[in-house]
Amino acid sequence: SHGALPRLTVAAGEDETFVAAAVPAGESLLHRLRSHGPVRLREAAPLLEWILGGLAALHEARLAHGELGVDRVWVPEGSGFPATGYLVGFARDRLVY
Repeated sequence: SHGALPRLTVAAGEDETFVAAAVPAGESLLHRLRSHGPVRLREAAPLLEWILGGLAALHEARLAHGELGVDRVWVPEGSGFPATGYLVGFARDRLVY
């Protein structure tokens, strides 16, 4: 478990299974960068370290995130560049059969 990994809720129906991730109000990192412009590495370093910690936790659980990009990082609402965020869209290949 890691703070960058949202809690998942799984609900199984007769023909479908649904997975929902609990994340706070916010936006994708892609949207944040598009609306606020590029940032310096020293501003982004805390978020990068946070996300890498989340990836390490996934790998310890023997799961893979798959394609990782700024559209798959969710950041909470607020001003400035965030120090934390959430990995979204991971392990979908393990959930679809």
